[in-house]
Amino acid sequence: MTDNENPQQNTGMPTGIEYAAQPSSARTWFDQNRRAVLIVGAVAVIVVAAIISFTVGGDDNKSSSSNSNTNTVASAQPPVNAEGLKTAVSAVGGAGKVFWAGEEAGFTYVLRTEANGQASVRYIPTDGDPQAQGAVYRVLGSYPIKDAFNVTKKAGEGADSVLLTNSDGSIVVYNKNKTTNVYIAFPKVDVQIEIFDPTPGKALELATSGRIVAIG
Repeated sequence: MTDNENPQQNTGMPTGIEYAAQPSSARTWFDQNRRAVLIVGAVAVIVVAAIISFTVGGDDNKSSSSNSNTNTVASAQPPVNAEGLKTAVSAVGGAGKVFWAGEEAGFTYVLRTEANGQASVRYIPTDGDPQAQGAVYRVLGSYPIKDAFNVTKKAGEGADSVLLTNSDGSIVVYNKNKTTNVYIAFPKVDVQIEIFDPTPGKALELATSGRIVAIG
């Protein structure tokens, strides 16, 4: 979450990757929608929006165990190459459950996992700093959510939202005013993927490229 917020965690709510030094304006559109829905009191939509109120961002080394209302424990691996990433994912039992955008020249990868099953892959440029704070590198978060496809589709019906369908049947949801964070879900896969890229529009490009696949 951003701004050191520690809201009460609902069952199945993704914790996300905690990013340091993000202003309140950087809170995701899903989080804003969740707050609005809570006011309106539409119970069915509350569940949908609450489940996906998270932000993918920068500090892989900041454990979400610091949140007073959650017992999750985060673990970040050192940067590895593509084969090392696949080995690391397999070692933690994440094969088929952790998604990425494939190997990219000039990058290494940091796997971060949490006790609640959430995981992320952070892309670190060759000349980059794995310890860098803030939303400076691409990150893909994988969040186990039952019926993730329909949950994400429901979120796509919200205000300012855009819902797209890829040729493989996966769906993409994002806020038309904030394209650094994009969400994708596949039919019959109980994982929701959040793609963060600091370059506006890049996350959307990746989400619609067919490159988002499970590791292993």
